[in-house]
Amino acid sequence: MERAPGVVLATCALMLAANLTAVGPVRGDVPRSWVFPLRIHVATPGGAATVTQAWIDERVVVANDRFQHTGVSFVVGEQLPLIDPVAIRRPGDILGLASQCDHRRWIDVFVVESLWIRRELSGSCGSSSARFVTVARSAGLEVVAHELGHFFDLRHASGTLMQDAESSGRVAHVFSARQEAEITGAARRFAATGLPAPMSVGY
Repeated sequence: MERAPGVVLATCALMLAANLTAVGPVRGDVPRSWVFPLRIHVATPGGAATVTQAWIDERVVVANDRFQHTGVSFVVGEQLPLIDPVAIRRPGDILGLASQCDHRRWIDVFVVESLWIRRELSGSCGSSSARFVTVARSAGLEVVAHELGHFFDLRHASGTLMQDAESSGRVAHVFSARQEAEITGAARRFAATGLPAPMSVGY
């Protein structure tokens, strides 16, 4: 059954009421866990959604799998139609997304038809003024997880899930132990303040 646009799921509301304290077992070296709601904006040109509900759900499942040792997990909290811009064709279009972010312990994820910032991309994280995730409808299953890594302060690193798409070499489909610790620290800060640390744009 598809979720109606703009409707906040009851489970998400309960988690917010509990101040985002989390659930489920994590590795012994992670002291607590957090569940962060994703506010997903889906490009809707001509009234038709760019991606299906299954497309969204699959990528959230993969993100939760990749983050399983960090103390961080995600739920779809709200889905909204994205009317403009439905495609990112120049860097300035990103500013149109930044103005639509909520910034109250939600993580805004924009799904657009295409994404071009100096080159064609599958995903990006943030702008000069805000932190959010943008992915193209062509994005593979791990792109959302990669961009969420940027949201939690990670930089590109070869041989991990955070490897730059333009880098050569074998990509591991996991975070390193150091990256997991960095995500945990960033999540603790985000849960306490609602504000991720400022950073430059990540791809």
